[in-house]
Amino acid sequence: MKFFALLSFIATLATATNEHHLKACQYDMDCNSNSRCHRGNNYALCLPRAVIRRMFVCADKSTFYGDDINMMQSTYQDCMDRCQSNDECNAFTWMPAVDNTRDGECRLKHLMDLTRQATPLDHTMQACRAVNWVLQPMHHLQGSVLAKLADIMSLDLCLDSCINNSQQCVGVNYDMNDRTCVLYKKAIGYSRSNTMVGTVIAAIRHGYRICIANGDIQVGNDTINFVGSFQDCNKCVSNHKMNAFMWMMSGENMGTCHCKNMTLTSKMMVGSSHKILYFV
Repeated sequence: MKFFALLSFIATLATATNEHHLKACQYDMDCNSNSRCHRGNNYALCLPRAVIRRMFVCADKSTFYGDDINMMQSTYQDCMDRCQSNDECNAFTWMPAVDNTRDGECRLKHLMDLTRQATPLDHTMQACRAVNWVLQPMHHLQGSVLAKLADIMSLDLCLDSCINNSQQCVGVNYDMNDRTCVLYKKAIGYSRSNTMVGTVIAAIRHGYRICIANGDIQVGNDTINFVGSFQDCNKCVSNHKMNAFMWMMSGENMGTCHCKNMTLTSKMMVGSSHKILYFV
């Protein structure tokens, strides 16, 4: 993962240099929403960043208290763009100016507890949470089914159907052959599919910074492990104050959460057919 990030940085640096779009900076807020402040040995410049594909689920008259990364004055769209392009940001709040004649208040956030809901307010304010997906081809999720949908023409439409079911839907199975989309309200495990290669895919929604399917950790030991669903693994973060976990099957019907506290390097991951690694 770091290897690809390094290549991306070199490519964006070359592009920015060629187009003369360089600007001195101290913080990310000194740059526009498509750039971030990159610091080298002898420079600090606004350089373009790679676009991160994210969807957002928003609630009106709500907020997320705390966990702020940055606060600035901006439009609603610019606030969303900045969160979308910031790999630390998994939520934001935006409150319009009282007189509606200037930019509103934008707060970028990194929610440590991804299970907590937005707090209702009695005034206008948008609270938005990023929804990311990790994909596992040739696998089926196991768990409580929320709905079964027919004639869904693409995986993206299946994912949209999950998001439209608010926070109840945590993952999907999509079959490209018969165009069926199964929505799940709890992901307790997964199994390998026996269908044709490439026709079935499982997807789990998450809000973590890095989420890797088919990965394993080659160094370090578990601090705590427990039987639980993918959603239960967030206790590694919220309860046990760890910064990473691995979720893998421990039996036929339930996965196990392995809590870890470590720094990600490219040497920590190898291919595997049955393990999923998630970093927060």
